Amino acid sequence: TLVLTLVVRPMRKLTKAANDFTKEDHNDSLRKFSEVKINTKDEIEDLSNSMKKMEEDINNYIADLLSTTTKLAGAEKQAVEMKTLANIDALTGANNKRAYFEVEERLNKEIRKGKANFIIWMVDLNNLKQTNDTFGHEKGDELIVAVSNAIKESFPGLPIYRIGGDEFVVISENGKDAEKFEKAFVSKLKHTKDVSAAIGHATFDSSMDNNVEDTFKRAEELMYENKKYIKSNQ
Repeated sequence: TLVLTLVVRPMRKLTKAANDFTKEDHNDSLRKFSEVKINTKDEIEDLSNSMKKMEEDINNYIADLLSTTTKLAGAEKQAVEMKTLANIDALTGANNKRAYFEVEERLNKEIRKGKANFIIWMVDLNNLKQTNDTFGHEKGDELIVAVSNAIKESFPGLPIYRIGGDEFVVISENGKDAEKFEKAFVSKLKHTKDVSAAIGHATFDSSMDNNVEDTFKRAEELMYENKKYIKSNQ
C-alpha cells in the first residue's frame, strides 16, 4: 500500500499527463502537468516539478511564436496596404503612374516572350488649363474626378491609370472589344456635365511595336487626332 501511495499512483499521474500532453486534439494539452498534484517529497516530485517547468517553457515558447506570427502577419498586411496606397492616385482613386510603369515592365516581358496581347486607350481631358485659369484649380480637380469616374463606368473591370495631370490610360490584356469600350466612354461623356475629353486606342501589333511605349504612342496619336476633331467642331 505504501508503495502504491508513494510510487505507483504518482507515476500513473505523470504517465497519464505525458500521454495527454502529446495528444494534439486536446486544446488544453499543454496544461496537463500543471494539473498534477504530487507531494511525495522525493525524486518523483522532483520529476513532476521538472515536467511542469518544461510545460511552462513550452507554453511561453508557443506564446512567443504566436505573438511573432501575429506581428509578422500584421506587418505583412501593413506592407501590402502601403504598397497599394503607393500605387493609388489620391485625387481620383485610379492607379497612378508608378503602377502604370509596373504594368508596362510586365507587358514588355510578355512582348519579349511573344505572348503579348493588349489594348491601350489614352484619354486626355480637354480645356483643363483654361478651366484652372478661369475658375481655379478646385474646379479643375472636379473635372479630373468627373472624367476619371466616366472612364471607370465605361471600362468596367479594366485597370485605369492617371499618368499625368489630365491624362489617363486604360489597359485591356485580352485584346478585345476596343470599339465597344470607346463608344461607351464617348456616350458617357455626352451625359456628363461640363466634361470634354479626347480618346484614342491602339492594339499591340508585333509587326510595328517593339515595346509598350510604341503601342502607347500610337494610341496617343489617335487621341490627339480626336482632340483636334473635337476642337474643330466646338
